[in-house]
Amino acid sequence: MLTIRREYMIDDKLLSHSQLDCEGIWFKMIEGDEKAFNKVYHYYYSDLFFYGLKISNDSDLVKDCIQELFIKIWMFREKFKGIYSVKAYLIKSLRNSLTMELLKKKTILQRNTLQIHESAIQFSQEDLLVNDETNALYKKLIATTLNKLTKRQREIIHLKFYQELSYLEISEVLGLQYQVIRNTVYESMKELRFHLQKAGNDRMVIL
Repeated sequence: MLTIRREYMIDDKLLSHSQLDCEGIWFKMIEGDEKAFNKVYHYYYSDLFFYGLKISNDSDLVKDCIQELFIKIWMFREKFKGIYSVKAYLIKSLRNSLTMELLKKKTILQRNTLQIHESAIQFSQEDLLVNDETNALYKKLIATTLNKLTKRQREIIHLKFYQELSYLEISEVLGLQYQVIRNTVYESMKELRFHLQKAGNDRMVIL
C-alpha cells in the first residue's frame, strides 16, 4: 500500500529542483520506487503549499489538492515519463486543480465572472526575500508596490522570484508565450523601481 511519510528526508541534502530531476529520482518513481516517490513528494510539498495559499487561503483545500495530485501521479505514473520540468508540471497541475475546486464553490453567475487564468496573488512583508537587515518600513513599501501590479504580473513575479522557475517553465505553467513572460518580468521590475523611486526610496530592489 502506498504511504506518504511527511518526515522523510532527502539524504540530508538540499537539492535544487533541477538537481532532483538530474538525480533520476523522478524516473525511479515512474518505475514504481515508492521511496523515490516520497522524496519527490516531500521535496516539493512546501513550495506547492506556499503557492497554493496564494490562490486560495483555504489551507485544508490546498492540502487536499496536493494530496490528490500526488495520488494521481502515483496511480498513473507511467504516463509522466516525458515531463520537461517536474516542478513546473506540479505547480501547473495544482493551479488547475485549485481553480476547478474554487469554480465548484461559485454560483453560476460567479462562474461567468471568475478569471481562471489569473490567480489573485498578494504579497506580504513576510513573503519578501530581502536582506534581514532591511527595515520593516521598506519591506512594507515593496509589498504595497508589488500589490499594485496586475494579477498576471504578480503571479509571474511570484513564479520567477519565489518559486525560482525559468521563463520557459513559467510559460508552461501559465500557457503564455516565452517572450510574453520575459516582457512581463521586465515591465514589472521597471514599474516596481518607478514606484519606489517615486516614494523617495531608490535603493536596489532585491526580491
